[in-house]
Amino acid sequence: MIDTHCHIDFPKFDADRQAVLASSLRAGVQKIVVPGVSASQWPKLKTLIEQTPSLYFAAGVHPWWVTESVVANLEQLEREITPYLQHEKCVAIGECGLDKLCDIAFDWQQAVLEYHIDLAKRFCKPIILHSVKTHNAMLVHLKNGALTHGGVVHAFSGSTQEAEQYWQQGFYLGIGGTITYPRANKTRKAVAAMPLDALLLETDAPDMPMNGRQGQRNSPEYLPEVVAAIAELKNISPSEVIAATTANAQRLFKFSND
Repeated sequence: MIDTHCHIDFPKFDADRQAVLASSLRAGVQKIVVPGVSASQWPKLKTLIEQTPSLYFAAGVHPWWVTESVVANLEQLEREITPYLQHEKCVAIGECGLDKLCDIAFDWQQAVLEYHIDLAKRFCKPIILHSVKTHNAMLVHLKNGALTHGGVVHAFSGSTQEAEQYWQQGFYLGIGGTITYPRANKTRKAVAAMPLDALLLETDAPDMPMNGRQGQRNSPEYLPEVVAAIAELKNISPSEVIAATTANAQRLFKFSND
């Protein structure tokens, strides 16, 4: 299995990070993609990635970390981000995107998203998208951006129609703990309807805990619970889910087949 979105570098893992990584490997999680969220985070993230064979990373600015200074100094941001994007273990741009539930000015978010879309085209990398209550606006940006290397809509929780629109734009759907909740009818129906070729596994740990683990720290070692939920929704075996989603992640992020 490949966890395509996990913040294993966040402070919530500082006390037992290596133990969690070891447990995740035992559970079958062979690779983990750790997204970037802000320029101040990238140096620590790069060091962790270089010390840990199973980890890969993306570089970008999450909408929660967008500030007026970031928007006003995109040239400086480019100077800072370029060495990370050139790193051999940097597999994507992001996490970036749009979020209607945070208090960051939406025009700032859109400007920084457009900047990331331009980076993805110039550096020939896929993009990891954060989209909360913004699917219509996001799809417009993607259509206008004409990205050739695709990407993934992280923590997808939309409808079947929205899922199909992202897939038509060349984007995978990041599927995590949301579908382990029986009440998540809309997203569960979308996952059941979409082809396996459209899906990627993720945990978003330490956030988005699985059903039955509410209030607890999420962890990449729980990824098999997402696999089980997808298998149940599609009435197929967990091994089929693992084979397809691993191949999808390898295709998107250019992982070797080891």
